[in-house]
Amino acid sequence: MFSTVSVSFEQFLTYLQTYLQNSTELTTHRCCHKRFCEVIPSDMSLKRLTVQHLRKFRDHMIGVGLSRKTIREYLNKTIRWIGYAWEQGQISQSTFLACQAIWMPNPRQGRPPIRTKPVKWSDIQQILPYLPLPIQQLIQLHWLTAARPNEIVKLNARELEQVRPDLTLWHLNDHKGSWRGEERTLFLGQAAMSILDTMSPSTNGYYFPSAKNKLGFLARLSYQRIVKRCTVNLVKDGILSHLPGWTLRGIRSGRARQIQQEHGLEAARILLGHNSQSMTSHYVGQSSATDELIRALTTN
Repeated sequence: MFSTVSVSFEQFLTYLQTYLQNSTELTTHRCCHKRFCEVIPSDMSLKRLTVQHLRKFRDHMIGVGLSRKTIREYLNKTIRWIGYAWEQGQISQSTFLACQAIWMPNPRQGRPPIRTKPVKWSDIQQILPYLPLPIQQLIQLHWLTAARPNEIVKLNARELEQVRPDLTLWHLNDHKGSWRGEERTLFLGQAAMSILDTMSPSTNGYYFPSAKNKLGFLARLSYQRIVKRCTVNLVKDGILSHLPGWTLRGIRSGRARQIQQEHGLEAARILLGHNSQSMTSHYVGQSSATDELIRALTTN
């Protein structure tokens, strides 16, 4: 028997699907609701929902050490779901208004968000020879394209367009902003294409196929686990002195930082596919005071 809370939430997701389609925001809503049901009994009727339950959910997230940004996002998404339940007549207006006015965590509560550590090419070179050959090729392409981890594993030959002998465009059909109708293009130069020329795509066009994934390509989590397992074994065998303090997500920001230092912020923005330089600045951080930059600033 389905719980009242779960059924109402599925109706809410169906409502969101009409205009969000396959947005990553739907996944965030599901993660939020799953955590909410860990705190609040899932078989509880929505008619019994009060603002005390939302406060309990908030205090639970603070207690387990979620970041302030995540706590606020999960609270806002839960309040949005409660508002939908009010529109459907499942809870009273007073309950919705009380939940809407709930006190958010202040800057001293919840851990501060952890900034992704940019990866340097020298960091990747430390473990590159010890990875399986397909993962070696994958992580090198990841660095060269500055793609997101969940994008690079879906590299497909059918989405490639060679415009010059030294440049191939990768038009992604499925990406973070595709539900908004946005286009996303990545650039593959000679170094990237020299790697792809040694590989044969699957019948579906994927360069990194996987029989375990029903979608046909290597899952991002599998990519992450293979790299993590390799680094752990290298430390265990004494080849590395300690675990590297970077993750796959940092490859994108690390590559963007390198391009920004060599060619400027606008080049990094185009590489990352951002619409504004403010988001690119968030990725690459502040410019370092290199000798070339100092000479340029002090030249009359």
